Amino acid sequence: MSEARKNAEAIYRGEGLALPDLSAAQAAALRPVAEGAFSTREMAWSLYDFNRFVDELVVGDPGPYLAFGFSGHGFASQAVHCYAVDDRLAFLMQLRWGSVFDEAEADRKRYQGLLGTATTLKTFAADAVRAGRFPAGQRLVVAQSSFHGSRWAWVTRSGNAQPPQWHASRDLAPVEAAMEMRRLVEGAVHS
Repeated sequence: MSEARKNAEAIYRGEGLALPDLSAAQAAALRPVAEGAFSTREMAWSLYDFNRFVDELVVGDPGPYLAFGFSGHGFASQAVHCYAVDDRLAFLMQLRWGSVFDEAEADRKRYQGLLGTATTLKTFAADAVRAGRFPAGQRLVVAQSSFHGSRWAWVTRSGNAQPPQWHASRDLAPVEAAMEMRRLVEGAVHS
């Protein structure tokens, strides 16, 4: 097991959280990028810069990666993050964590639920590919942030000539995206 993974596991265990799923290749490529933050790629910004992760997916294709950990500032702006990007799906999560306003046990359950939804989305994407129904050149981007809201969209992997059609949600974008992906698997046309 890599030193970065051991360190990440110790930090997450201390917070009572599970690590995001890591493939063997991701575990081997994992490295610290800041205190309490890990990634399989170089990053020019902090995990806290949620919209930069979203924006890079809209303008181009950063390629597959996994970045996760803790980042923030001040008393109310701390968060646990997970940015999981592959060729078909980008799941971006920023959940407020460890601030004076949080309820740790409720937030742990929310975090686990969101990771579970990310796994479901990945399964549905693989099912859509096997069924020959996943849109060529597209990636489903799901963005869930305690600070920037909840939304999902189909994004062209080579960059968008037109801005993507975001489906905003009060706090249910991951679930709505999973329902969209399920419809796709069942043969309905995506919106």
